[in-house]
Amino acid sequence: MSATKWTLVFILLAATTVTVLAQQRDPAGLSLDFPVPVWPANGVLSPDMKDHFVFVDLANNEYVVAYPENLGSPNYDKDGPKERRVFRYKLQRAVEPQVGVSITSTGGKYKYVYAVSNGPKAKQSIDQWALVLPEGIAGTASKQPAGWFGTVQSRRKIAVANPDWIKNGAAAVFSFSKAEGQIQPGDAKSGFELESDFKPGFTIGFFRQAESTDSVVQQSGNIPQVVIKNATPPPPPGGGPPAGGGGGGFGGNQTPAAATTAWQPIKDAVDKLIQFEYNSKPALLLGPKFDKSATDKGIAMDFMQGITVLSKSGTIPESAFVKSTLSDLDGYIKAGGSGPLRLSGQPKSAAETEVFNAMKISLHLQ
Repeated sequence: MSATKWTLVFILLAATTVTVLAQQRDPAGLSLDFPVPVWPANGVLSPDMKDHFVFVDLANNEYVVAYPENLGSPNYDKDGPKERRVFRYKLQRAVEPQVGVSITSTGGKYKYVYAVSNGPKAKQSIDQWALVLPEGIAGTASKQPAGWFGTVQSRRKIAVANPDWIKNGAAAVFSFSKAEGQIQPGDAKSGFELESDFKPGFTIGFFRQAESTDSVVQQSGNIPQVVIKNATPPPPPGGGPPAGGGGGGFGGNQTPAAATTAWQPIKDAVDKLIQFEYNSKPALLLGPKFDKSATDKGIAMDFMQGITVLSKSGTIPESAFVKSTLSDLDGYIKAGGSGPLRLSGQPKSAAETEVFNAMKISLHLQ
């Protein structure tokens, strides 16, 4: 049996505001571009934002729904948008995950035991997290600590920023089941386990607080009454039901089709934004990745890219060991990537030692 411990620290994501769609990406390249624009710091929307109604405000860990008060009215296209009504809802990504994983191998099986901590400066508890796994991993089993439940979803495809490197198609999903299971700022929880036939490689975990059902229902489900009222035809002269068969309309039992049509793009944008891929903090860590068909060259390329990302993020400083290991991996790959791998440098820090020992599980080191 061989064992190694990893402490791959969460890579801090720095958001930047750019262009009309104001996409944001972290320096390590782990985050997807947000599907909605960034809310301007001064709260003033430029004219080219007139057709955008959902925004992200990372500085406040919120998404903003800002729609014109005349949305849904028959003359909307002619009159143009009037003053906006602005509503804010919390995102679930104000967490600071730090992840360690102990990996043991025996009899062709690999056991991954994760410990998750939440940094003391986090604004929210870690209540849910998901680990991206490759396709064909149906035989992987999961266990979880008390107060949590977990499952391996063999057809859960979570979008990632670099699908050529991070292989998706399945996911291990963990969520708290009791309040005492929540990982509050400054706390930690261990005992999240996976057992798999797949060798370790680099993947991404997504960490967040549990969803707010209030925000989901209010903005992803229900249409605001003002929009329904705008879209409700006036009653015909002489009384009777509204023209066009609008039913009760505002205050009634039916929603006018114009209100549904006007609100649908907002609902779709919110539904996408609150998915795991965007509404979580990503972290680079180790998980089941390589089946028996994986080549040494492919595994070496994975470690090379992972070490590079960790070095760029500052998780592992660009030390002499890192430089020599990246050089050795590069030479090994260019030579065909088969047979034993020789590393010319020796690890000195704890983090370097963890990387060195982890490579022993998936590659033949000399």
